Amino acid sequence: MTYLGLAWAQVRTRLGAVAAAVVVIALGVGLAAGMLLANGALRGGFERSLDSFAFVPYSTVLETPSSMTLEAWVHPTAYGNAEDTPIAGRWTEEANRQSWLFTIAGRRMGLDSPSTGPRYHINLFPDVLAGRLMFAYQPATAGPPRAYVSTRTVEINRWTHVAVVFDGQVVRFYLDGELDSQFASLGAIRTSDAPILIGNYFDVRQLTGFGGDLSPDVLNDTPYYAFQGRIDELRLSKTARETFPTRAPR
Repeated sequence: MTYLGLAWAQVRTRLGAVAAAVVVIALGVGLAAGMLLANGALRGGFERSLDSFAFVPYSTVLETPSSMTLEAWVHPTAYGNAEDTPIAGRWTEEANRQSWLFTIAGRRMGLDSPSTGPRYHINLFPDVLAGRLMFAYQPATAGPPRAYVSTRTVEINRWTHVAVVFDGQVVRFYLDGELDSQFASLGAIRTSDAPILIGNYFDVRQLTGFGGDLSPDVLNDTPYYAFQGRIDELRLSKTARETFPTRAPR
């Protein structure tokens, strides 16, 4: 493995303290093995807090324009109240810094009015049942983002291996090693200098390291998009993979 760098990860504990950890990013030979973005350091779990997230700064090795595989073991303990709870994404509130977003549909509670939340992704995924996997990417050519949704749901309180694959022609979802659905999508993913945000979503322009901890500096600290549960073995590959782990024991 080739050492690439470090990322900042922090998960708020149940006692309210912030536990910081360093996530090692490693690259397999020839890029085929992919970048292991989170392995072990996040097993303690994400909580419903704006300070519960992992952050991977931008590097050119994160670019996957023509093909990519994003996969992880996830163990959600609840579906979010907003439109979704991201597993990981290179997606920001700046239009020229949007590449892709891999997320789980939420319960959409109280989203009838903009006053109930930021509704960042409501136009990407306007009407999706809670628990479905969702993937969106911004094409390299001019045009709106493209969004896709799985047919099966990710269960609560059990480990599920999830994956989304894009090969420049088709987007595919896999759950526990089985092909769930596929969608024709010819094109490439737009490159950008967006970082990777894991287990949460907010405007990354509001991140500050003041006081020693990386934290969003916002007036409203409601964790609309916080993932609740655990994420492990999150891996980004520059190839379109086809074989994944099967269902884990309950």
